[in-house]
Amino acid sequence: MREIKFRAWDGKKMQYDVFPTSDNTVGRWIETGGGVELRFCDGGGTKVDIMQFSGLKDKNGKEIYEGDCFRTSDKHGFSSDCIAEVLFEDGAFAIQLYRNDDMEIAPELILDFKRSFQDSFVIIGNKAQHPKLLEQDNDPENPR
Repeated sequence: MREIKFRAWDGKKMQYDVFPTSDNTVGRWIETGGGVELRFCDGGGTKVDIMQFSGLKDKNGKEIYEGDCFRTSDKHGFSSDCIAEVLFEDGAFAIQLYRNDDMEIAPELILDFKRSFQDSFVIIGNKAQHPKLLEQDNDPENPR
């Protein structure tokens, strides 16, 4: 069984070990001198992006969360040298490839993609902290 956990981007800092509570609000259990206390973080009035852990790690052992991005290698034909984003849709984690041309590629299950292209799984950022990663004109030699 996979571990279920979340992280949240509040516009300034990535917060780990949080849980979604309601409309873009997250909570965290904080140890205090007198025990454990529940604290809520709302991003100071800004939108909080909540991302779920996929239960998988990249080839360097980094945990893969919804919203993480990686670049595919040039060995994979139609999916070569693309930026890929991890999504959570219809109750499953999937990969959405973004090519520099206009070819649309349907999302595919993350486990199927990871099994076939293990060498591509190195996280280069996430769309919350680095939204330009998913732009069509992204330079393959210089991910933003």
